[in-house]
Amino acid sequence: MSRSAARVIAALGALGFAAAAAATHPAPAPASMSAAAKVPAMPAKPADAVVLPDGLAYKILTPGSGKLHPKLSDNVTANYSLWKADGTFLESTCTDDKCEPATFPLAKLIPGWQEAIPMMTVGEKIEVWLTSDLSYGDPPRKPNRPAGPLVFVIELVDIGRPLPPEKP
Repeated sequence: MSRSAARVIAALGALGFAAAAAATHPAPAPASMSAAAKVPAMPAKPADAVVLPDGLAYKILTPGSGKLHPKLSDNVTANYSLWKADGTFLESTCTDDKCEPATFPLAKLIPGWQEAIPMMTVGEKIEVWLTSDLSYGDPPRKPNRPAGPLVFVIELVDIGRPLPPEKP
C-alpha cells in the first residue's frame, strides 16, 4: 500500500471510518512493535490513570514540550493506535519502521478526542480509555464505526497544520 493511501486510511479511521478502512486494508503496526509481532497488545487501564467525571480515563506516558494547548477550532496532527475494549486492534498511524501522523479538524472528531486533546501539549503522549458515549456509541451513532468503549494511545505532533488536500 502506498504511503498516501495509508495516510488516507488513517485519516478516515480517526474521523470514524475505522470499520470500513479495516475491512479493506489491514491495520499497520505501531513502531514500538517487534518484527515478530503484528498486532500490539491493548494497554490495560492502570490503577493510577486519571478518571474524569464523565468516564474518560487517561495516563500521561510522555509529557509534552510546549505550553500551548489545542482549541476545538484547531487542526491537530497526531500519531495514534486504536483498540476496541475487548482488545481487538483496529488501526494505527505507525508501521513497524515509521509513523505517518494524521491531521484532523479537532471539532470533527469523537467527543473523547475533543476532550482529551485540548489537555495535551505538542510532544505529549497519552493512553486514553473512552466510554461508549465518548466514542462512537453502542450501537454506533453513524454506520461503519466501532461500537462500544475504545482505547487509544495518542501522541500530539502539532497544532494548526493545514489539512491535507482532498483526493478527487
